[in-house]
Amino acid sequence: MRYPILSLPLILCWCVLISGCKEKVTDIDPTTYESKGIMPLKVGNKWWYRVTTYDTNGTYKSDYPDSLGIYDVVSIGGEIWYEYMGSSLGSLYGIYYLNRADGLWRIDRPIADSALIAKYPAQQNDTFDTERNITGFPGPIDTTITNWIVDDLAATIPVTKGTFTCYHYKAQIRNAQGRLFTLEERKRRRDAEVHYYYAPNIGMVLHEIWDVTPGGRIYKRYQKELVDYILK
Repeated sequence: MRYPILSLPLILCWCVLISGCKEKVTDIDPTTYESKGIMPLKVGNKWWYRVTTYDTNGTYKSDYPDSLGIYDVVSIGGEIWYEYMGSSLGSLYGIYYLNRADGLWRIDRPIADSALIAKYPAQQNDTFDTERNITGFPGPIDTTITNWIVDDLAATIPVTKGTFTCYHYKAQIRNAQGRLFTLEERKRRRDAEVHYYYAPNIGMVLHEIWDVTPGGRIYKRYQKELVDYILK
């Protein structure tokens, strides 16, 4: 399990920051705004997914629908961000997205801490977006570093909607000094593998989370695949 290093005063500060900096865009019709990139952003764009979970033997456990849609634009720090509303297991959640010159950025509401989540364009083996985490609970507490590597620029990914050529982003887990954990260390720690596949100008096609059993066997426990999409 991973726990971000956050304190209540910091969270409250972030909440105040985004409340103070976010402005409704009212000068023109928000549907006239558009941001092209690895995930095309425009009011009315929508993506539908199917989430499937598996047990430690790789056997199907459950599945449920998920979706996200761009429904508004806001001004944050002088930039136009695209607000999307997602739905998963009956719960609604919102996030702000923006395509910049170096890729897709995100702000998770209400915390006003932006992060690069999909470097684009990129070269193979590029890394980005380092995160520090407290891990190991309920065992010994340890600090790790998570960053992302561009593992492939043209991965062929078949999903329900079809077959797509994707950028593959893979999480890397390192110790506090920045050394990549060996497989044996990851087996003992049960650290997960996390993979995202984005098709340029379409968006996220596939998201996978792999875990490690106490015996050291790696298995896929979560999959989120594209079922359909509409781009305006």
